[in-house]
Amino acid sequence: PAPAPTTPAPAVRKIEISLPKFEGYVSERYPTHQAAWVALAGQHGTVGFNRFEAFAKGLVEHLNSTQSWWVFSELDKNQDLTLRDVEFYERLAQTTHLEPLLRLG
Repeated sequence: PAPAPTTPAPAVRKIEISLPKFEGYVSERYPTHQAAWVALAGQHGTVGFNRFEAFAKGLVEHLNSTQSWWVFSELDKNQDLTLRDVEFYERLAQTTHLEPLLRLG
């Protein structure tokens, strides 16, 4: 008997992500980290994961839920499941070797 035809396996999208890659995706879409934060949080000083996930899916390279969670947890320095603007700026600044913004008061 003839062998059964095979179909190629579907392309598997890598779920690997890093903060430098994420920062690159952010920089492709927004001129500054501050502009990215405004798009993410508006005038709010904090956001939760659901809002972050929606933001990450809107980047040039759409992040899936697993990638979004990994990046969120890396940005959330104190691991309180809330991303603060200062955490966002500091971690992205560290990724790009920039001086982070200091918040006074």
